[in-house]
Amino acid sequence: MKITGIYGPQGEQPSTKLKTGNSGKDEFKKVMEKVLNDNSPGSISSPTVTGPKTASEITAALAPHGLASPVLRASNQIEMVLDTLDFYAHKLGDQSIKPKDIDTLVDDMMTKISALDEFRYKNSLPRALDDIISDLVATVSSEVEKFKRGDYS
Repeated sequence: MKITGIYGPQGEQPSTKLKTGNSGKDEFKKVMEKVLNDNSPGSISSPTVTGPKTASEITAALAPHGLASPVLRASNQIEMVLDTLDFYAHKLGDQSIKPKDIDTLVDDMMTKISALDEFRYKNSLPRALDDIISDLVATVSSEVEKFKRGDYS
């Protein structure tokens, strides 16, 4: 069967003729010039990036401003413990790794959590941060005990 026409309701067809003149091109050019002029290097002050910094360099830079507080140091320690806990979970989930192969990782995790708990007792921290550390200590300690008990063997 050969279809020779379009059946059904039809709307007004758009014109396929090209418009003469440069009005579209000029408008685009004007818009681009405006955008480029608005974003000129002199109109925006952006921070200068000098390269990666180590944690000790950042802490030393913040110290004169009072930003190297116990809260900041506790936050950094929490982040390190959480990173270690994530790595531990990844290794524990890997079927090709035997639990005996991650003994040193468990010891490292326990050392970090003990240091964080000791830091918590020596410094006055906000209650919310203290609660986070307390929960993290409980979580990591229970994982270490499960590992030592042989739950993952």
